[in-house]
Amino acid sequence: MKKITELTAELAAPAIAEQGCTLWDVEYVKEAGTWYLRILLDKEGGVDILDCEEISRKVSDLLDEADPIEGSYTLEVGSAGAERALKRPSDFQQFLGSPVLVKLYRAREGRKEFAGYLKGYDEATAKEKAAAIVNPPGYSEHNCGLAADLNSPEHTGLDEGFENTAAFRWLCEHAAEYGFILRYPQEAEDATEITYEPWHWRYVGPENAAKINASGLCFEDYIAALQSIAA
Repeated sequence: MKKITELTAELAAPAIAEQGCTLWDVEYVKEAGTWYLRILLDKEGGVDILDCEEISRKVSDLLDEADPIEGSYTLEVGSAGAERALKRPSDFQQFLGSPVLVKLYRAREGRKEFAGYLKGYDEATAKEKAAAIVNPPGYSEHNCGLAADLNSPEHTGLDEGFENTAAFRWLCEHAAEYGFILRYPQEAEDATEITYEPWHWRYVGPENAAKINASGLCFEDYIAALQSIAA
């Protein structure tokens, strides 16, 4: 079965072409409890409101007929804009030499945003450098079904601000009862090779979680201690 974004792109292609536009991206995201299906457009000379209205009308009818989405959602059609996200290799090639704002999932040197100019792009080098920061697909604890990223209505972002919420305090007190540990605690970066992530919790089972918390060690150091004892 095709993804909602892929099917939407196929359905929208004729209407987008008729308006002299090109498809930049399709997003299907949940924000503040509401699902949004966004079609982002590009056009030489700029996308105008008439383009958006015409494409929205045609695509809405096609989506109603195909009915690929269960439940309610909001369809939005608009310009990709000056602050569009660069995702594909062709995007980076197109905007070489342009000013860019890089937003990181995980802070580096205490920052998550870096402004600069896109001076070059090489896919192999990009993958190599990314692998030094995040696990490749299929290798993260999330892919293995062992971990979850948690937030709360108090703080919906995946950043260190989550530690100031009542939800985080509850997790620190009770998560081990359900078998979860804080996977990347503060001051453990040397062992985990990952910066502090108060939102990232891993399942190890209630018994192991209780022992790890009682030891005061991070997961890597706890495993190393067990291996030392076994040796």
